[in-house]
Amino acid sequence: MAESGFSEPFIHETLNRLWTLTRAQTQCPPLLLQSYIVCVLHNLANHNGPSRPKAPECIHTRQLKNVLDLIEERIHESLCLDELAKVACVGSYHFIRLFRVAMGWPPYQYIQHRRMEKARLLLATSHIPIAQIGRAVGFNDAPNFSRAFARQIGMSPTQYRMQEKRIQFTHH
Repeated sequence: MAESGFSEPFIHETLNRLWTLTRAQTQCPPLLLQSYIVCVLHNLANHNGPSRPKAPECIHTRQLKNVLDLIEERIHESLCLDELAKVACVGSYHFIRLFRVAMGWPPYQYIQHRRMEKARLLLATSHIPIAQIGRAVGFNDAPNFSRAFARQIGMSPTQYRMQEKRIQFTHH
């Protein structure tokens, strides 16, 4: 479908992104894959299905807090979009949209950001081996963690740790 084109621009663009992602990486993150699939299915249903009542425009503060708490508690695990949406008491597609409005990031990117923030803290304040830090923030192996860290932070975990140790040393 993605290669031959699709009349709906959003679906075509989303399928192209998904196709590119699955071809470029050996392991597509499950939450990202689920997010793309839910968006495509929701868009198709909206264009072809009966109209439904309007969905809520914002996520309730308590439900958002519960979602954020769950993410923090289980940052080391593979989180499921449906589970996060259930905690927020909304459907998967609406959860993605409402979460983005509330937090400024889609769920997958927010979780990746939080994982990297936790990793940065552990790298700067501990002597825990890098592979162990990667597992503590939800990566199954050190190479995947190192690649994701370098892509988001701009340097490898080892370089970051050395830089932070130099900064701490010069400030004491």
